[in-house]
Order: sequence, then structure tokens, then C-alpha cells
Amino acid sequence: MQEAVPAERKPDEVQAEMPQPEQMPQRTDAPRAAGRKNRADMKKSLKSIAERMMTHGGGQSLDAISLKKEAVMREVLDADTLTEVVHIANSIPVEWLMDVDEIPGNVFRAWAFGILEFRKRGKYYGLRDLTVILVFLVQVLGPVAVVNHALVGVGQEGGAYYDWSNFSPSLQEWANNWNANFLRMFLLMAYWMNGFISMEDSWEDWQRAFLFHAFLSKGSNGGNNFSLYVGAFTKCWCTFWCCIATFLIIGQLTGPLDVLYDILGMFFVYGLDSLGGDLNLVSESSWPAAGLGWIEENLEHMGAKVRPEYNSRKGQVRISPIVRSAFLSVKYFCLLGVIVAPAIHIMTPWFIIAGN
Repeated sequence: MQEAVPAERKPDEVQAEMPQPEQMPQRTDAPRAAGRKNRADMKKSLKSIAERMMTHGGGQSLDAISLKKEAVMREVLDADTLTEVVHIANSIPVEWLMDVDEIPGNVFRAWAFGILEFRKRGKYYGLRDLTVILVFLVQVLGPVAVVNHALVGVGQEGGAYYDWSNFSPSLQEWANNWNANFLRMFLLMAYWMNGFISMEDSWEDWQRAFLFHAFLSKGSNGGNNFSLYVGAFTKCWCTFWCCIATFLIIGQLTGPLDVLYDILGMFFVYGLDSLGGDLNLVSESSWPAAGLGWIEENLEHMGAKVRPEYNSRKGQVRISPIVRSAFLSVKYFCLLGVIVAPAIHIMTPWFIIAGN
């Protein structure tokens, strides 16, 4: 009996029987431009990276991480003082902080959250509080003193530096001293633009810090937002008067080096309340900006879950419209000055009106 010989198959039939690679589904939506991610996508990406690091590196499941986060939030809502909240924020794992928006601090916020109270030690007890008061006085009175020196002359021998009765618009001085005048104009525009941007950022940062502080104060003892209001007033006042003072002081300077020195002096006064600055009040490491930002971000979806009374606390916090109006007024004043201040500066005969 002869064996059956299989019929020879064509190459096309053989290729059809071979397993074919899976076809990729066609993209129906418009492709996103390379390198462009919106903020929500970036936050999700960073969060997933952090969770994978904790899961694989620390041997913890996502459920265990979630339970830990809820435990931290429970400690925050049960804290007796705001100083305890700051210490909890300092102890939050770094892996949780990769996707948070920090809450920037300054000496007034450090005072409100009890950091200065915690740092009082030994024979220098209370000197930090006194230094904060001195910072407030310098930022409030310093720019006004410069304006008084140039315009009014109260409390100084010889009266005001400028005699505005001799004012007559002229471009002659600009042509004679254009080397320093160009530098003056650019620095003046930069300073007023910095004031505009700074007021926008300061308003956002202040209301975040205020709402966060006020909410936590509802469930803890000793919450006092007075220093936050002091900080808001100081920021608006100092920005307004520093811009005016800058316009006046650079007119009496003849050399580029003098212009730079005086502008830097006004920047120093403006940033005197910053953390980690020239004054040894509060270091930047003492203010847990990222930790407080994490707590603020997770209060919304964890607060009611770990403590049912969260929602009743939440509706008790309000921002004064007066504070908002103050920030917006100074902000748009600075924006107007970006154009108006250099134009007036160009047409002012500074050498002629400098009577004293």
C-alpha cells in the first residue's frame, strides 16, 4: 500500500496560515504635539511614578500606601495645634510629594503656623517675634521714607530733594546722558513688571495659606490669622510704595553703577520677609512647603472619609473681599506703571528739579 504524499502547497497559502502580528488599533483622535503635556497629565504621571517607587522599592501595596495616607490625614485633622500640623507635614515621605503644589511661606505665615513659637529657646526667648515686628516696620516705613525724602522733606534738613516747581517736560537730559538713562528705563520697567507678577502670585499664595490655616484652626486650639492679614497688608503696601520710590530715586543718579546699587536696595526691602534670606529668622527647611501642599491637596477627597465632621468645618471659611481688592488694585497699578513710569521718566529734567 503506497503512502499518501501531501500535495505541495503554494507559498501564499503557507504565509496565510502563519501567525500574523497583532495589528495596532488606529488612532482616531488628533495626535498631541510632541513634548506637550497638560498639568493634569503630568500630575497623574508623577503620581504613578511615586506609587510604583513605593510599591516596588518599599515592598508596599497600593492599599497599604492608601491606608498610610489616610492615617496621616487623620492625624492632621485631630491635631491640637497648628505647630503639630507643621511637624506632620515635615514627616511626610518624599515619594508622596512629587506631584504637589507647594504652599510658599514667609515670616508672617511662619508666625501664623506657630513655627516661631516652637523655635523660641533659652535667653533669647521672644526675640524672633520682635524681629518680625521690625521687619514689618522696615517694609512699611522704609519706602515711604524714600518718597518723603524726594517729594516732601518732612523731618530732614533742607527740605525735599526735588523742587517740582521747576518741572518742564524736556528730552534734552535724556539725550545728554543716554548711557545711564537707558539702564534706568529698562530697570524701571523690570521693577514695575516684577511688582505686577509678584502681586498675582502673592494673591494666589496668600489665599491658599489663609484658607488652609483657617480650616485647620477650626479644629485646633490657638489658631490666629492676624499675622496673615499683617502679611497681606505689608505685601500690598510695600509693593505700592517701593515702585513709587524706585521711580524717584533713580532720577537723582548719574552713573550706571549707582542705578544698580539703589535698585538692588529696593529689592532687598521688598523681599525682607522671605524665608532663608539675610535675616536669620526662619530657614527655608523649617517651612514644609511641599508637605503643607500635600495636606491641602488631599483634604478635599480624604477629609470627609477619615473624619465625617470635615464638611461642617469646610463651609465656615471665608476670604475678606477687602483683601482681594487690595491685591488687585496694587497689581493693576503696577501694570499701568510699566508704561507710564518710563514715559514720565524720559520727559523729566531730573538735574533741573534737583534743587537740594
